[in-house]
Parts: sequence; C-alpha cells; structure tokens
Amino acid sequence: MNILKCVRCGEEIHDLKPVVSCPKCGGFLIPHTTEKPRKKPGMGVWIWKEALFSGLSRNTVSLGEGSTPLLKAKKIGRKFKVNNLMLKVESRNPTGTFIDRGSATLVSIAKYFGIGSLAVAAVDDLGISLALYARRADLRTKVYMPLSTLASKVAKALLIADNVVLTKDFRESVTKAEKFSEQTGSYIVMPSNPYLLDGYRTIAYEIVTALPKEKLVNSTVLVPVGNGGLLTALWSAFSDLGIRVRYVGITGCEETPLIKDIYVSSPIFKDLIIKIITESGGEIIPVCEDESISSMHELLTREGLFVGAVGASSLAALGKLSKNSDTVIAILSGDGQPDSVVISKLLELRKTKALGLTSLKETKSRILEVIALKGPIHPYAIWKTLKQEYSQNITLRGIYQHVKDLQEAGYIYVSGKALIGGKERKLYSITPKAIDILRL
Repeated sequence: MNILKCVRCGEEIHDLKPVVSCPKCGGFLIPHTTEKPRKKPGMGVWIWKEALFSGLSRNTVSLGEGSTPLLKAKKIGRKFKVNNLMLKVESRNPTGTFIDRGSATLVSIAKYFGIGSLAVAAVDDLGISLALYARRADLRTKVYMPLSTLASKVAKALLIADNVVLTKDFRESVTKAEKFSEQTGSYIVMPSNPYLLDGYRTIAYEIVTALPKEKLVNSTVLVPVGNGGLLTALWSAFSDLGIRVRYVGITGCEETPLIKDIYVSSPIFKDLIIKIITESGGEIIPVCEDESISSMHELLTREGLFVGAVGASSLAALGKLSKNSDTVIAILSGDGQPDSVVISKLLELRKTKALGLTSLKETKSRILEVIALKGPIHPYAIWKTLKQEYSQNITLRGIYQHVKDLQEAGYIYVSGKALIGGKERKLYSITPKAIDILRL
C-alpha cells in the first residue's frame, strides 16, 4: 500500500489528490509504502511504479531519468580508509540532478489531474528541471528564482521555462509563487512537495537493489542538504524497507553561487532534518566552496567523474567525518561541465597544484587579507569585517571552519588571547607562508 502521511498529525492520504501539504493541519506530507520495491524491465523511475504513490497515476512523463550508476571509488576510498566507498552518480540524469526523478513524478501527477501550469518557487536546479519536464508534458511554467542564482542557471531557466521572475531571495520567490497560484489557479511547487519526494525515493530503491543488505546495514550515507527534501525522501524509503543507515548532511558554510543550493539559513524541513540526523547517530558537516571545487578536481582526476560543486560537497565532507563506516555511500549530483565559471575555477586549481601551491581563493584569501591588515584578530571580528567591509554573506560557524583550515595548513597561528565580551578569545596572526601567498 502506498500513502502520503503527515509528519505533524499523522493524517494519511490513500487516494491521489493534487495536494501540496496536509489538508488537516498543513504539515508536510511524506510518501510511504508497504510494498517491497521490485523493478520492472526498462529504465527510469517508473520501473518502480508499484512502490510509488505517484504510480497510481495513469500518466507517466519521463525523459529517461533514474537508473544512475553506483560506482565503487577505489582510489579515493583508499585515501580516506573506507573499504567500500560507493558513489551514486546523479549527474547522469537529463538535467544533471536528482531533481529530475521528482520532476518526472510531479509533472505526471499534474498531467493526470489536468493541471495546465506550474508556479515554481525554485532554488536553482528545481526550476530548470521542472520546466524541462513540463515542456515534455505540454504544461506551462512560471519560475521564481533568487537574484543570487548562478547566471548560467538563470540562462537555462530562461531558455526552458515560459516565464522567469528574479526575486530578492527564496522567501520572496515563495511569496510571489503563492500569490500567482491564487490568482491563476496554477499548481504551486516548492521543494517540500510530496510528489517531488516520491521520485527522489527511487534513489534508495536502486541502492538497495545494487548492494547486499549486509553492506547497507549501519552504512553511512552522505547527502547534500539544502531544504532537506532529498534527505527526507531517502530516510522515508530506507525506513520503509527496515534498513538503518547513518545520515550525514552536508551544508554550505557560506552563500556563494556554486554552493547556494546547500546554504539555506532556515531549511523548509529543518526540524525533520535534525530528527533524522540525530536518531541515526549522524552529523551535519559544513563544506566551503573551495573545498567543493577541490573535490570536483579530485573526482575528475582520480575517478573520471565530472560533477557539480554541490554534488562534490559529499566527497569534501568525507575527510571530516567524526567516525567512519565500512560502507559509505555518497550522493553526487549536479553537472559541472557546461558552466564556464566552474571550468575556470578548476583550471585555476590545476595551475596552483602544478606550481606546488595550495589554492587559497575567495573567502579564505579574504580572511587572510583581513588578518594581515588587522591582526592579531579573533574570528568574530573577522566575521564582522567580512560582512561590513566586503559584503560577504557567511555564517560565524563558516568563519571558524575557514580559520581552522588555515591554521592546519600553516597560514595562520594563535598569537595571543584577549578577554572580549566577557569571554577569552583566541587571536590569530598570519605566518610567513601566508605572506608569500598574499604576494601572488
């Protein structure tokens, strides 16, 4: 039996309805099944139709999403001392993202109910993916995207969607999409839509089919976390199958265009994210843009995989795990190839590696500049300086992570301590090694 169940009040929906949240209390609706997933011959998410709530629909829209490879990364696994490091390569989907799985199930439901248009509150790839699948199904789309979205992704949305509106931030995208939906009757789509989550669950079905159960039990799953939709869907599917895994959520330590999808100050599924991570004995690991770029380079040179910065963040988190498992499954999503910004950053990284230098770009180089100009200085003062003088949007937690990285790399050191605001704070200064870097 396939159902939608409210995480707040427990309300269950057994019949297909064009819902976006619980009709009883407004809580999130999560797909569940008692069916053992058995794949049918073929490709795509619909080979799992019997274990999908969306499978009750007679309409199925597909662009060949799903059936992505699960590859063993022997070289990187040896580096991090993981016996079975498995990479679920979601960049092989039509638009290069796992979201395509959810777009297939959601657009199919919209088609089934005769819905003619979608109002999409998007963070980058969601709007692009839904617009493409809507084209396939002859549905119209109006996509609301934050101004901070990478220019190449805005261009893709403009090419595919019927209308694109740039907004101040994601919150404004939601507000405008809701208003447009009320005025026109368009079906509103946000990252929490249950029919999106339904498609994401097929990732778990494919993993379970590919790996023996003994390797899965107590394994660690690395999941990029933005609003938490993918994490929620995987948790739902593995739980239904009675498989306990440890979830590690990867978030962005700063807001930059390349990792904006995983830098969300107030995730839609925030409470559920905390519950899933805590109950599984997992953790949340922040990753910065330069770390993701470095991991992209490592995946390319060691394993021959070209994935986006958000997807590569899973690998960047691998070296920060508080404890390891015999089997680690990293979800890699996002296609890095078409983006000129990513290409230039990778070429720059390769150049610095060839020169025997450590790449200190973007935020880390700015932090070094601040310490050089104003040091000795404590992390909180660095954070205030970046916000006020550089207009850099970064969390204080992100600053501490950068400072830790710079200290471990030998670019800064604790030069003293001071009592500030009633607390003893470490003061940092730069080393001669950093002076050489800043001269470049």
